[in-house]
Amino acid sequence: YLRSKSNNHIFQGENLFISKLYKLDIKYFYDVGANIGDYSNELLKIPNSKVTDIEPLKKCYFELLKIKKNYPNKFNVLNIALSNTKKNDFIYFADDKSELASIEKKINKIDFFRNYNINKKIIQIDTLDNIFKKNRIKRLDFLKIDTEGNEKKILEGGSKLIKNKIIKIIQLEFNLHHLATRDTIFEITNFLKNYLVFQLNLINGKLLKINPADPLANLYYLSNFIFIEKNFYEDNFNILNK
Repeated sequence: YLRSKSNNHIFQGENLFISKLYKLDIKYFYDVGANIGDYSNELLKIPNSKVTDIEPLKKCYFELLKIKKNYPNKFNVLNIALSNTKKNDFIYFADDKSELASIEKKINKIDFFRNYNINKKIIQIDTLDNIFKKNRIKRLDFLKIDTEGNEKKILEGGSKLIKNKIIKIIQLEFNLHHLATRDTIFEITNFLKNYLVFQLNLINGKLLKINPADPLANLYYLSNFIFIEKNFYEDNFNILNK
């Protein structure tokens, strides 16, 4: 149920969580690895929301520009990738709108990705800290990362924002890719020391708090995890668990 896609092409669990954001002081969003904007379309429905999409593939970028026409004052699109350093490097992809495109070379050790992401091209890469500074926006409430194995490096590139507790909620996808990169939820949680971690399990309406040291929390199988800054979670406990 949580991993099944709904009519808006995002997971049921994601829809349930987005519904909670309407009642929270969460207005400034970054969608990193936005693809063609299915997730961002839902965020833009939230009153007074401001959404920035970061997407390196050109055809996806052009699809996102179509959304911008409907939300000219709420939506910003950047044709770039994020990591832990500023550079130019290859992105690997199957087609120009691929949902599985990645700049993480290590995932090509896995047969599926090596045989699927057969194309590559040079793209521009920057850090989250740099992009946030350039955009001159003082808030970033919600950070969603879906970048096929590059999630931890993106967090490293946003270390200043994380250290200063600017970001209240972080959502990231954890999957087979991280077997190749040797990342774990345990290791990511050690980097996000000021955050509590939950698996996106909202069947009963409540977030499922997990123990990151539990082996079952580190299985390399498609899951979305929510990291919530501790003080923000305590202040909004009733809304998040209603």
